[in-house]
Amino acid sequence: MINEDDFKFLYVSDCEYEKLVLEMYYKNSYIGLLNQDNGLEDLKLELAEQKISMKVFEMVLKKAKQKLENDKSRDKDGKHIDEVDFNLKPEGKTDKTGGHNLNVK
Repeated sequence: MINEDDFKFLYVSDCEYEKLVLEMYYKNSYIGLLNQDNGLEDLKLELAEQKISMKVFEMVLKKAKQKLENDKSRDKDGKHIDEVDFNLKPEGKTDKTGGHNLNVK
């Protein structure tokens, strides 16, 4: 039986993409990512090289698309509209620079 708690989705800002991508995991194994650079009507799927059941594959795609469609932290163009802390809680401020800088000391 497939347990919905075994799915995990992470938004990632990757320099290879204009908009945020959504990484998909099942039981902590990376399945692939959804690229929304062409909008929600033309999502691109990039898969990891592994074997998973068709049921898991169908469910992870359905849940990932629902997450993208219902997410309130990004605008209609797929760009994030609020900064979040490490617990993914909105901080109520927007980064309008277009870049993400991480300073590690």
